Amino acid sequence: MLECVSIEEVRDCIDRIDDQLVRLLAERSDYVQMAMTFKHDASEANVPSRNEEILERVRNLSVEYGMDAGIIDAVYRTMIEKFVSLQQQLLSKNEGQD
Repeated sequence: MLECVSIEEVRDCIDRIDDQLVRLLAERSDYVQMAMTFKHDASEANVPSRNEEILERVRNLSVEYGMDAGIIDAVYRTMIEKFVSLQQQLLSKNEGQD
């Protein structure tokens, strides 16, 4: 972490990190969509056991990095919910095309 001497420098660092986060989320989204090729219908989009596995793993990582696990939990729950919803919508469309 850089030692910033002004609020502008702090904001620049946050912006740089946000750029990286968005790039990584886009990559994650690509893999989420790839996972759909292995699913047959919208009912397979939500796998609660996998969701909990992900949440437990990232909560543990957050503790390792000295971050509030509650923040990570909330962010990941929202992300998982949105990606599951996207998969359900896309898989439902594909079902209608069969």
